[in-house]
Amino acid sequence: MGKFRQRASASVISIGTAVAVVLTGATPAVAAVADDPGIINIADTNATAETNSMFRYLRDQQGDGALFGHQHTTDNGITFSEADGVSSDVLAGTGDHPAIFGWDTLILEGREAPGIGTLEANGKQNAQIWADGMKNAHALGGINTISTHMYNFATGEDFYTTTGRPVSTILPGGAKNAEFNEYLDLIALTAGLTVDENGNDIPLIFRPFHENTGSWFWWGAAHATTGEYKEIFRYTVEYLRDVKGVDNLLYSFSPNGTFGGDQERYLETYPGDEYIDIIGYDFYENSNEPENSDAWISQLIPDLAMITDIAEERGKISAFTEFGRNGDRTIKESGNKSLEFYTDILNAIKADPKASRISYMQTWSNWGLEQFYVPYPATDTLPEHEMYQDFLKFYEDDFTVFADEIADDAFTRPASPAEQDATFRLVSPADGVRITTESTTVRAKATADSPNDVYFTVDSDTTRYPLALDGDYFTGEWEIGSEALVNGPATITVVAEYADGTQRTASSNVILGGAPLFPVGVIDDFEGYGSDASLRAAYAFNNDAFDLIALSTDVVGAGGKAVAFDYEFGPRDYAGFGKAFDGAQDWTGFNQLNAWLAPDGGNQKLVLQFDAGGQTFEAYPSLAGTEPTELAISFADFRNKADPTLSPTAAQLASVTQFYVYMNQVGEASSGRIVLDDIRAVEGNAEPVLPGAPGGPGDAGPSMIEDFEGYADDAALRAGWTRGGSSAISLSAENKSTGDFGGAFPYTAGFDEFQRAISADWSQLDELSMWVTPDANDQRITLQLVAGGNFYDATVQLNGTEPVEVTIPFSDFVPSQFQGRDTSLRLTSTELRRATSLAMFIEDSPTTVLPATGVLYFDDLLARSSGESPTDPTDPVDPTDPVVPPSVPLAPRVAEDFEGYADDAALAAVWNRNASFVPKLAGGTGDGEFAGRFDFDFQAQNYADFGMYLNGDWSEYDALSLWVQPDGSGRSIAVQLKAGGVFWDATLPAVTGTEVVEVSVPFSEFTPASYQEATPPPVPTDRPTAEQLTLVENLSIFINQGDAENADTGTYYFDNIQVVQLAEPTEPTEPTEPTEPTEPTEPTEPSGPAVPMGPTQSGPSDPTVPAVPAGQPGGPAPIGSSPTDDGELALTGIDGNVASSLGLGALIVLLLGVALTLLARRPKLS
Repeated sequence: MGKFRQRASASVISIGTAVAVVLTGATPAVAAVADDPGIINIADTNATAETNSMFRYLRDQQGDGALFGHQHTTDNGITFSEADGVSSDVLAGTGDHPAIFGWDTLILEGREAPGIGTLEANGKQNAQIWADGMKNAHALGGINTISTHMYNFATGEDFYTTTGRPVSTILPGGAKNAEFNEYLDLIALTAGLTVDENGNDIPLIFRPFHENTGSWFWWGAAHATTGEYKEIFRYTVEYLRDVKGVDNLLYSFSPNGTFGGDQERYLETYPGDEYIDIIGYDFYENSNEPENSDAWISQLIPDLAMITDIAEERGKISAFTEFGRNGDRTIKESGNKSLEFYTDILNAIKADPKASRISYMQTWSNWGLEQFYVPYPATDTLPEHEMYQDFLKFYEDDFTVFADEIADDAFTRPASPAEQDATFRLVSPADGVRITTESTTVRAKATADSPNDVYFTVDSDTTRYPLALDGDYFTGEWEIGSEALVNGPATITVVAEYADGTQRTASSNVILGGAPLFPVGVIDDFEGYGSDASLRAAYAFNNDAFDLIALSTDVVGAGGKAVAFDYEFGPRDYAGFGKAFDGAQDWTGFNQLNAWLAPDGGNQKLVLQFDAGGQTFEAYPSLAGTEPTELAISFADFRNKADPTLSPTAAQLASVTQFYVYMNQVGEASSGRIVLDDIRAVEGNAEPVLPGAPGGPGDAGPSMIEDFEGYADDAALRAGWTRGGSSAISLSAENKSTGDFGGAFPYTAGFDEFQRAISADWSQLDELSMWVTPDANDQRITLQLVAGGNFYDATVQLNGTEPVEVTIPFSDFVPSQFQGRDTSLRLTSTELRRATSLAMFIEDSPTTVLPATGVLYFDDLLARSSGESPTDPTDPVDPTDPVVPPSVPLAPRVAEDFEGYADDAALAAVWNRNASFVPKLAGGTGDGEFAGRFDFDFQAQNYADFGMYLNGDWSEYDALSLWVQPDGSGRSIAVQLKAGGVFWDATLPAVTGTEVVEVSVPFSEFTPASYQEATPPPVPTDRPTAEQLTLVENLSIFINQGDAENADTGTYYFDNIQVVQLAEPTEPTEPTEPTEPTEPTEPTEPSGPAVPMGPTQSGPSDPTVPAVPAGQPGGPAPIGSSPTDDGELALTGIDGNVASSLGLGALIVLLLGVALTLLARRPKLS
């Protein structure tokens, strides 16, 4: 199979502001390119000849057909089970490989094939494995492109974690700049290892920080200013190109659509011609409502035409860097709409004289039948996909280019780089940032020419503040002063003067002073902003520019200011603004959202949106009329975006992370203005109607997933389910187990799929159960559970027609095949703390001859504990009762043993109270395979605090115990609990030296945290009571600096954090009047957070075997490790005579093991 054409001379290949300001307004490089096609406007003027040639080939290819690309084409697929470097779904379907082979930096982290292990343990090894894969792709005739999904450097979590302002932390001067450089070092290593059979560097396309105009990644619009984004892109290019000397990369810029053909908006975050080779664009079809793709294509073509214009104006290359079908439109095995998706796109691109000049178009990976982007041909076990013939026509069209059709001289064409203009730019502070310190470092950078004098000025003041060359940057301190930190705008301008009398300048507009501070629940009252600039600096913007909002002083609710929201539909069909909170807020004390609204009568769709407990909830107040109104929207009226049948639960409201306002187009394009004021969560008059949280934290009772009760009609039921089959499910009054209704799930042609979003903690449950009535077709049901971000499958074979209750232990679930994880892994309690969805795939059994059609009936889908037994209720506890230990000591209950985490990111996802201080895993432990490494840095503050959320009942225990290995610095250590809604502090016994010790502190030594003393209602007791200890919501460890002469940095290791009963229980003491709490020894200021923390859905770890003191058989290895010269971890020694404060005879529980799991992600990372 193949096209009836071959490539010529085919031969076998062996295996905004703060922008640079230049002297003249013209761009000589572009003019040179226009005069001589052999001159290229490449970002790296020292690139290899092969890289220059590939640039020219891709540029020359524009208008002669688009290369087709596929992510992970030889790593993941449906038509092959084992990756062999050649097999590919594209090859199986067309007889040729794609022209573009896509890869990702997740390979370095071992999170995508062909990578292994972890970044820390296998980073360099993965660089070689990855380079070998790209060498193989080159030998197959393809061009390699690299996308990046780097972890969040501020928190240690994955790329979807957007907290901590990571972009600012990795820029020069940021706390994580060195760590970011280490990651870039691995990318440079990979590029250097990717060589052909002659040892020449193979050209690669490098596409970092993609889709930045959205906010789903930490580098997105809501999490970095336009100035910060430009600067981190520039920094990345300069580090790889100029510092590491990488000379085989073309650099691609690829925001996500749509832009309505608006060049100005597309270029808002453009780093500059000196850093970009490929003008890219990502755009996916998501809605499954239309029968065809015409509406989506009508948005696509103007934007492709736009990027072509931009590329040709600048002598660059345009490319459709990512496309495909996501969300509800994800391609399914059957039942798809828009079956001619590929040829519809192709015909529309070919018909437009500008869009048809894109150089290549790339789709995403075929992860497996659950999510794929390229239709597949028939296999031994699967029929031909219903969209395969359309993809085959796409392949056979003369316009598309696959690997065999890449020009033979793609890497040997003569090409010379044009000279680049000398530039001068302001690196920091970046445009749009907020400065809250009394001084900040100014950095400027000049390229090519060396200026005689460099200085900066502020606003209209002509005073020159000198900048001196320090390494790559001209630097100096801007002494702002506290009196200027008033939440107002300022403009800083850097100036470079040259020997010939010329000047270059660059500026940043910044905000001086912190944003207005509001109590928990108050979004904004808009009174504290002195200008539009300071207002806009407090918000992020989605699908529009920052001038979307402005202060309103004539139309207001209360006070003197409100926010005016100006929308214009036509170029775009939605726009929004919002902000992420500085730490999650606890809204469990509120039951509604209030706001003042002045509508404009435009009857567009207003969306008020907040994220709570990891889910997005929306309400849609009316914009009819023009009379101002006071909105009061019950939380029960906010609907889960993924599952509109659900409202926020109390557990979810305990962790609200961001709030947004959107306007969506309704009907014809229009424009208008609405005004909002006094947006706040409150406790209103109406009782909140909050659905229960099935399987909430610590709940060992059954967790109902679906009982088919409470739906008004079939439409309401269908709204709660997603995937292809959900549009046909219905309520059944005849086929049910309990209640009034069951659910009818039809399937056709031997397959259908259904998915239910959930949000539950199942860490104390161990099986799924459901009632099913089969239909005599002997169908199989594959259940796919997403827990802790990982996908697990279990299969049930049905027989006969009699109703049956099916039970599947969690231990029978295995990793989903498309993730390529070790199939011996099983669900851990850590993962089950966050169960987020359950999918059901109804399919023919392997023995079925013809595809079957039928209906299965379900009821009472739930998670439960197999050993559940009801107990009699106990008498209520007097809240002032002291903690009374039972007569027989209980076995310890583990809060944290640092086992069961795939890597540091997984650990950071649990220890997530403070993004500035996140522990890491360390080898060698008090008891087990791992401990926690707690690094501290006192340069910014005199204590380090590490916290995790819990939801445990500690009322039967009377002490907290933990293993500690100090670093010899003698720091004082404090622990803090939130129990019964009150924060409690205690200081651990002094820990000196460097040996492992086991310490404990009785709950009777915990006192209320001092910052709560003035907060009504008063703390009822001076010690945590039994009732308060029934709800322990979080645990924090504080390492205090102590003597200011001590070193600023250090490391402590902790393990086996558990609650215990002391060996000899003591008689309880009578409660006493509250007294002044005992402050930690060092520092003198409180060692707790300024605002109490809200719980999340993390539950306690499984109990483990009691620790054995060091020096005895089975005792601990040293907690922690130290790096050796070759990067391996070397264990440190310990003293065998470590005193234990616990009686070992009281510790009687056996170890319940937890399996390590690999950290996975949602398959599509567009």
